Amino acid sequence: MSALHALTVPKWGMSMEEGEVQAWRVNVGDTVAVGDEIVDIETSKIINTAESAAAGTLVRIVGQPGQTLQVGMLLGVVASGAVTEQEIDEFVAGFVAAPVAGSSARSTDTPAVALEPIVAQPAAQRADASQGRSNLRDGGDDSGVNASVVARRIARAHKVNLNNITGTGRNGRVSKHDVEQAAGIRVLAAPHTAPTVAGAGTGVVRSTADDSHIASTPVARRLARQLNINLNDVTATGVRGRVSKEDVERAAIALSGGVAYREEPLSGMRKTIAARLTESKQTVPHYRVSVDVEIDSLLQQRKFMQTELGLELSINDFVIKACASALVRVPQVNVQFTGTSLRLFEQVDISMAVAVDGGLITPVIRNAARKSLPAIAAEARDLADRAQRGKLGMDEFQGGTFSISNLGMYGVDAFDAVINLPQAAILAVAAGRRKPVVRGDAVVPATVMRLTLSSDHRAIDGAVAARFLQVLKGFLENPASMLV
Repeated sequence: MSALHALTVPKWGMSMEEGEVQAWRVNVGDTVAVGDEIVDIETSKIINTAESAAAGTLVRIVGQPGQTLQVGMLLGVVASGAVTEQEIDEFVAGFVAAPVAGSSARSTDTPAVALEPIVAQPAAQRADASQGRSNLRDGGDDSGVNASVVARRIARAHKVNLNNITGTGRNGRVSKHDVEQAAGIRVLAAPHTAPTVAGAGTGVVRSTADDSHIASTPVARRLARQLNINLNDVTATGVRGRVSKEDVERAAIALSGGVAYREEPLSGMRKTIAARLTESKQTVPHYRVSVDVEIDSLLQQRKFMQTELGLELSINDFVIKACASALVRVPQVNVQFTGTSLRLFEQVDISMAVAVDGGLITPVIRNAARKSLPAIAAEARDLADRAQRGKLGMDEFQGGTFSISNLGMYGVDAFDAVINLPQAAILAVAAGRRKPVVRGDAVVPATVMRLTLSSDHRAIDGAVAARFLQVLKGFLENPASMLV
């Protein structure tokens, strides 16, 4: 006896509603056990790996890489025992996602479809097609024909006897495409606002030949239909010579006489960044205070600790330690504004901005004020490395009380950072530059670094922000003072 088990999009964290399938770690036909890592899914900020909830053989992959699925949607199917393709098709077709709080069980990438007869044909062709469809109705019982569930449903709706269809699927199976081709029907996407590409006026001759034989991805063929593009007019650059979605987009531009461009859908991370930064700028009254810090003593201290003590330290490690020390001295900056109260935190948890592919993430160094500089340096390296590999846990990048964004390694002279909600302040750290400075009556060279503090004026007054930068400057210019 065999059983089929659904692999669904898990819910990681209370706010998760959807995830983008990144890559499958197993293939159809592989044996999996409960707890095996099977597929990588990108959520709002990180890539998590979903585990199998069932033991058996992976018999169907439903969620394809690049597809965004709601929590609870079907990812794949595992079978314990022998099953037929028809049983798998019926299982997939009948799957209903279990309701999950905070999410709707619907894929945002899979539009509903409707079937309608082809009508854009000359009268003679329509008559021939009508006669052809009439002949397709003839025949005996077709219940024994090897056909997919979808193909059988379409055939029943259009009164097509499957005995009259030549199957091109696996093992001669009749597919949805076989029925559509034979019956002269086409799939129309649900209402969709896509630009229309017309050849008129561009001087480009458009092909009218049948393009059903052109190898293409399903997404490319669907897009070509929406844009009224014949696949014979598209140069294929996809895997194994298939027409890809990007190929169709390039053809659309060429046929319309426009300028070529490439459009990429927003990742879950980029959507989250966009939403949070927009909310921060629209709802938080930002103001900024800047100060120049001379870091020659810090650079000497760093060199000594590296060469004499064998410690691997960055300037950013010193900045994190200095900020933690300054927040202890000026706790009014280590706060959050709730709308009705101020939260004053007794522990300093510093979020450090880390650039990753496709966006930014802020892993948190907990209780930084009580950690030594070497401990902070080791933890910062570990968090940054795992952030770039998408291996952070949810609790490792949420819940900080103060943020640091350092672009000094890019040679930036100064910049403003947007507050990381719900925090009330963020420090922007620029590059250290050799500059002439005045000391007494003399002008001498010094390495100067610009620090800019962005603060929420509802929670932090200007005098408090200035006091914090004054204390921070003192720690950075006299680094030994924060090492005790």
